[in-house]
Amino acid sequence: MKKTILLIMLCFANIANSQSNPSGKNFSVVISSGTAFNDPIDYYFYEETEAKLINPGYAGSAALEYGPIDIVELTQMFLSLSVGYTKVSTTEYEIGAYRSTAKLSIETFPILLWWRVQTNTTLSPFVEAGIGASRLNFIEQYSNKRVNSTSFNYWAAGYGFGAGLNYKFSNNLEIALVFQRLSNEKGKTVKSNPCWESGIWVRNIVSPISLRFKLIL
Repeated sequence: MKKTILLIMLCFANIANSQSNPSGKNFSVVISSGTAFNDPIDYYFYEETEAKLINPGYAGSAALEYGPIDIVELTQMFLSLSVGYTKVSTTEYEIGAYRSTAKLSIETFPILLWWRVQTNTTLSPFVEAGIGASRLNFIEQYSNKRVNSTSFNYWAAGYGFGAGLNYKFSNNLEIALVFQRLSNEKGKTVKSNPCWESGIWVRNIVSPISLRFKLIL
């Protein structure tokens, strides 16, 4: 009887140990690459701006990830710190001021701490959320020389949400299809011509769709 109880206790100990760290490795390098889509830009700069069509752009990121951390049965949490890049732009469009046309380009450099929750299975659906900071480069060029092109960059609080499907290809490699929404926003005063300063509020939301490759160290 004592031997049976001892054997059962050893079995539970082995299961718990394998659940808490099934591979014996806690850190991973994560690389992702894909395309970026932008919601209609929500900003104020001249009242009749018509920048509504944003072309698909590029998105990529690199991250260092820690996990898994067991939270409930068959569910795990991962923590990661990522540095990303996205770029979207528009074709030429008309604006109301001075009967000018313009082109818009927006780059973002999000640095976010992510929390991801997924199932402990070979094919794992997951959700994630991130918070941190994002640098935004905003360039709007006008055809009318009386209107100064708008070019500025800034740091602002950034955040993101994501969901996807992860596949464990081997003990050292996982591949995931990921959809995210990244956002930051901030106000800025710009000099639109030699005697006129205008306020501009940029609320940038970019949606990367990418493949993510996770190399377990």
